[in-house]
Amino acid sequence: MFKPVILLLVLAFSAVATAKVDTYLSTDYIDITADSPEDFLAKLKVVDAPISGDGYGWLQTETQNSTSYKTTNQGCKLSSINSELNFTMTLPRWENVDKQSKAHQLWWSKVIKFINNHELAHQQIVIDATQVFQVNAKAMEPQVTCKDAKKRYRVMKRKLSGKIRDKDYSLDYKNNARVKIKDFLNLDIQPDTLADFDEKGFQNQ
Repeated sequence: MFKPVILLLVLAFSAVATAKVDTYLSTDYIDITADSPEDFLAKLKVVDAPISGDGYGWLQTETQNSTSYKTTNQGCKLSSINSELNFTMTLPRWENVDKQSKAHQLWWSKVIKFINNHELAHQQIVIDATQVFQVNAKAMEPQVTCKDAKKRYRVMKRKLSGKIRDKDYSLDYKNNARVKIKDFLNLDIQPDTLADFDEKGFQNQ
């Protein structure tokens, strides 16, 4: 399986001078050789990868946070926080799509655009939530000891994970993403009439 990697570096600074988010994105591809959209989707369901089954794309996130604390007359509080977010996006790739009819090529171009934009929306959820978390963590009231401050920080961090899960769930289910993806991949819809889904508009529905 050929997996070229694309690296994107984005530096996003929050309103707090001593908070920073470094974001890295790499993309892996699941190469599939198929003779038709039906054949492609059938093979996609059985590949040995996270996107098999009902999924069409996958985003994995690894987060690393570095923090420092400062003791003052008021107590101990967080003085700086830096976050590194490493994303790995896994997308399907129709390896021999250039050999297909123009209708099937159009079908594929719209499908892969929708899947890519959907996974990027999941990435943005993590970035936005992390930036808000940094601001809130920096605004945390001083604690009696640095042990107490670190404990409070860990509680806030667990809540961050919960908020990200809720937003991911909303994107995938409450806004009917799974249903719309299946409709989008419906082979009964003629390729030249497929709606060119806009991820931003999709989220706001």
